[in-house]
Amino acid sequence: CTGAAPPRPFPLDLQRATLLAELGRVDEARAEARAASTAQPRDPAFVVVSAAILELVGDGPGASALAAACAAETADGSAVGSAGHGRDAATRSSIAYLAGRATEIDAIAAARAPGARCTLSFAIACRAFGRGDRQAGRAALDACLMTGVHVYLQHRLARVFQARIAADPAWPRW
Repeated sequence: CTGAAPPRPFPLDLQRATLLAELGRVDEARAEARAASTAQPRDPAFVVVSAAILELVGDGPGASALAAACAAETADGSAVGSAGHGRDAATRSSIAYLAGRATEIDAIAAARAPGARCTLSFAIACRAFGRGDRQAGRAALDACLMTGVHVYLQHRLARVFQARIAADPAWPRW
């Protein structure tokens, strides 16, 4: 992962992947999410969102590979803030979790700041939904929203997903 410019608020290709899954076109959704993960700059914040969406559409191996590549590239801290604070620090526990280098419990323990908890909770929710565990997914979305970090994309997406669940309690249906 490089310290490239941050991604758009919610890249259109990831939106398209989510909508394709909604339509039941899950294989296309996975392909779109995979393509999105390679088309954007390898910014750690984008990698977390992209890997979470890969998890949501059921491509856990793709999410893990993307996060592991980012973790390897940032091992020396070159792509994260030198002081290790702020938004960059918020992605570390999420990347480790999505890459399979940290358990959920360890990642939660490492995510001390509200932004880190928001980012991680969203990733946990997407993984749970992608594996068919709606109860865990909903609990993680609640945890994401409880952080109150309204400026983070993950917080906004958690609100969207909660609204989707309110409209259709069986969401996601794929």
